[in-house]
Amino acid sequence: MDSLVLIPFLVGAFLGGLVSELFGFAMGIVVSSIWLHVIPPVDNTVLIIGCTLVTQGYGIWKLRHALDWPRTTQFILGGAIGVPLGAWLLAYSDPAAVVQRSVCC
Repeated sequence: MDSLVLIPFLVGAFLGGLVSELFGFAMGIVVSSIWLHVIPPVDNTVLIIGCTLVTQGYGIWKLRHALDWPRTTQFILGGAIGVPLGAWLLAYSDPAAVVQRSVCC
């Protein structure tokens, strides 16, 4: 990775982590706004998922005694099904079609 890619990548990671730690969400949005300029969308998705698992996993580990685990199973199952499905759809979707539809009107 050359410095023209590494610097925006690290700045995006720092800002995304900062926002995630301050507010508890929105890491993917902040990181994508920078990373999509320097890395492909599929790589962006995989990196966001990995970083989110690490940062949110740390928070869950620290609060594990205060969680009601039976109530969280629906969210864990939804994520286990939705994340791979979304990554697969991203790999086979046409970005031009999404942009074309969102610019209309």
